[in-house]
Amino acid sequence: MTERSEQIEKSVLGTMLAENYLITDSEVKIDFFISHIHKNIFSCMQD
Repeated sequence: MTERSEQIEKSVLGTMLAENYLITDSEVKIDFFISHIHKNIFSCMQD
């Protein structure tokens, strides 16, 4: 994972936390994330 892709994943997750409706309204899927940590965070956000 490159530093750039990690920053992008963090930005996506941070935006979703700030704008909660994006968690369910966006078409982002868990497979879009490379980092296992980010996949876990996204999975928890969806629950």
